[in-house]
Amino acid sequence: MTNKPPAEIQTLIDAHINGFNTQDNGFWNVEGSSAYAVISGTLTVTIKGQAVVRTGTLAYTFANRDGVWKIEAKAWGPHIVACFSCATDDLA
Repeated sequence: MTNKPPAEIQTLIDAHINGFNTQDNGFWNVEGSSAYAVISGTLTVTIKGQAVVRTGTLAYTFANRDGVWKIEAKAWGPHIVACFSCATDDLA
């Protein structure tokens, strides 16, 4: 695996994550005419004058159709912090 996905896939990813304030390179894989990418990002939006910050993960699947890479699916999931030692008395 190289440091970056193929240029066509990188262009698709860049076009969709430019709205995010920060993002990392994540990880990706290409198998023939199918590929996927998973990228962490932070999205900041203003709602009714209040800044709302959300961190999460973007996941994409791609397919190469007639020599052109296209996004087949994308998903966003928030990063959730779990505290397994918090309120353990409530679990008993």
